[in-house]
Amino acid sequence: MRKIFWANKGKVIVIASVISLLIATKALAWGGAAWAPYAGELVWIYPGEFGPESVAYEMKWSQMALTIMRGWPQTDAILDQTADCTANSPDGNKLSAAWSFTNIPHYSVNSKNDCPWWDPWGPKEEVEMQMKTSNMQADYSYMWTVVWRPEKSAASGEINITAQRDQSEWQWLDKTLYSYGSGAAVANFSKISPKSNGVITTTRGFKEWYAYKVVSEGIGRLQAYVAVDFDNPVTLREYIAANRSLAAKLSATYKGEVPVTVTFAQPLSIEQVKILIAQTGFRLTAYYVTATNERGQRAALVVWPFNGTLEDEEPLQRAYLQTYGYRPIGIAVLVGWVPSPTGLAMLLQNSLAYLVDVVAADIAQNMGLELQDISHYMDVVVPTPYWNIKRLWLQNEN
Repeated sequence: MRKIFWANKGKVIVIASVISLLIATKALAWGGAAWAPYAGELVWIYPGEFGPESVAYEMKWSQMALTIMRGWPQTDAILDQTADCTANSPDGNKLSAAWSFTNIPHYSVNSKNDCPWWDPWGPKEEVEMQMKTSNMQADYSYMWTVVWRPEKSAASGEINITAQRDQSEWQWLDKTLYSYGSGAAVANFSKISPKSNGVITTTRGFKEWYAYKVVSEGIGRLQAYVAVDFDNPVTLREYIAANRSLAAKLSATYKGEVPVTVTFAQPLSIEQVKILIAQTGFRLTAYYVTATNERGQRAALVVWPFNGTLEDEEPLQRAYLQTYGYRPIGIAVLVGWVPSPTGLAMLLQNSLAYLVDVVAADIAQNMGLELQDISHYMDVVVPTPYWNIKRLWLQNEN
């Protein structure tokens, strides 16, 4: 049995599964901007079998909202969950994202330290999703969960969920209060009061094979976002080829770690990925586990490993996915760093590597940064086409 602490409603419910909670409760109306979801609910689960968890469920977008977002640049349709880092609850470093599970089509799901925003190595209290609106359905019920790692013995605060356009236009949707350990419950603030780190500026650029934007906020770290039209097969092939060419050049001329996102041609088992990591020296920062349910519907579990290595969490992840009615297919994407020339060259030779994406190196050059300095000054959010090719994976399963 799982205990659901419905913090912002003042209820505690004991249920047999998360699914029964979603069936038994009705989402709230989420009004606001025409492009934001019109319904949804955010709740806090503690203690959970898999760790403290924030669950946004029954999220629905209208056809008009999807039409509006499909007219934006690819990088601009964002959903965000952030623990604390607001005027009401300013202190961060109390929760750090461990897993994120969703059935929302997306290009990327990334985590980062939001307060202090200049520290890339602190706890990751913000999780940001670049939605793939071309695959989303109007009035369909979507969900998005984050399993958190407590960073203190006891703490309390608030988690907010927002819809964003280009990091400059925010629509607050909902929040849940949280506490763990012996932390006292926080006051029930009525709405989010975002903290400001300074004036937000956005610079956009275009290369022959991709578009990008760089967002700066005051004196904080730069945030770069890459955009590629993966729905266009010609553009996708050109992007794959351009990355292979750049990776081959780096492998021939650069000695050091290279930031890379690898999308596999088919989901790999944890044993296959462990072998690949050992062979290439891959330093892991995140990986995507693709999943499906009995109706063939898709979802994904994104994992940020605690110590940067791939531990055998497959049984635990399988049990977690089962609470939502899904089962894992395999690991679809790896994100991290690989040594050049040896590890990078081996990735290029691996037949299962559908896309070896090193576009972050090109972004660094565009910004006048040395490759080894990216992690100090900039976060580069790289999209992956895995949601597109998952159709083929599921067909092979059936």
